[in-house]
Amino acid sequence: MPDFQISNLGPLDNYSEEMVTKKLSEIVSYLMKLQAAKGQNYGGSWQKYGEAISVFGNVARKFHRLENLVLHGKKGSPDETKIDTIADLAVYSLLWLAYSSIQERASFDEWLKRNGLLPG
Repeated sequence: MPDFQISNLGPLDNYSEEMVTKKLSEIVSYLMKLQAAKGQNYGGSWQKYGEAISVFGNVARKFHRLENLVLHGKKGSPDETKIDTIADLAVYSLLWLAYSSIQERASFDEWLKRNGLLPG
């Protein structure tokens, strides 16, 4: 028997792409505010030692915490709940994408083109 537990919250009621797109826009706005506030305290520490150590390390750390919370039923602290950890992981992922758009501009532009995100 596996040593993990995962709750099944079930699918979204009345799912629509419009609903999810609206919710994503709202959440990204919140995440940007969260990053701006944390950035005042932490500055660029999320990338201080480069991609392999800092950027990837932060994503891996948050993923590991989420794995413990969701799959292994560990309890988070009041300021490190499942939602906090998902939000932190999302912010670090967006920061990594921003980092990559600067450090690997050609690859980022190719990704934009491949996904039809650049005009023309």
